[in-house]
Amino acid sequence: MKLKLSYSKLIDAKKGLEFLGTKELSYRTALKISKNLKTIQELLAHYLEESVKLEEKYLEKDEHGEYVIEGGGLKLKSETKDEYWERKKELDNFEVEIDLYQINITNLDGVKVLPEVAGALEFLVKDTMKKESDLL
Repeated sequence: MKLKLSYSKLIDAKKGLEFLGTKELSYRTALKISKNLKTIQELLAHYLEESVKLEEKYLEKDEHGEYVIEGGGLKLKSETKDEYWERKKELDNFEVEIDLYQINITNLDGVKVLPEVAGALEFLVKDTMKKESDLL
């Protein structure tokens, strides 16, 4: 199914699919998960390239060219902090088209997941148990 999703949604979906990938599932469902993961990873390669560009431009480096760590995280250049967060938000919310396999919820019977995982994968899971009247 063709979808238009933000990079942040794809990152969450990747985590959810990786979790499902550790479960024992039917061959067909496992194959769909594997193919979806591969497709998402290919798209996220561009996201990572752009993230690195943002880091190069907005993160502070020491005299050896290493990123400065402050308070458990990387230190932003103080004069461009707001601009960094604006660009980062734009990147995270940037939508890309992707073609993914839908997973039938009945093929996940018996798989226990946290609500966070269920929410991240909701757009991928087809609930065949729903009646048309439930969708209105």
